[in-house]
Amino acid sequence: METKNSYSEPQRLHHRNLRSTRHMQKRSQQRGIGEEHICLAMDYGEAFFRQGLIFYVVGEKLLLMLPDHRLREKIKNLVVVVSPETNDVLTCYRSKKGMRHVRKKQKRLYT
Repeated sequence: METKNSYSEPQRLHHRNLRSTRHMQKRSQQRGIGEEHICLAMDYGEAFFRQGLIFYVVGEKLLLMLPDHRLREKIKNLVVVVSPETNDVLTCYRSKKGMRHVRKKQKRLYT
């Protein structure tokens, strides 16, 4: 018997016109973060525009929208960094204080 999830299947990165960098592929593999988890973080995470990048952060409150508790554990505290100019997913990582860390970042990156 097949069970259907009430959430829609996330689109793959290439269907969103996003490309993954080698750095992201390497880090996500090291950290056990799959492409599906990255897409779910982009769907359900809160977007912060900082330093010319988009940070998608999945906090505790946002996880309540997902019905599947296994997926909740997989994307809990996940941060995905995307470049809006090139549509590249730069990196992804888990951080318990990710929301606070990203919120405190400066709006602009000064060089």
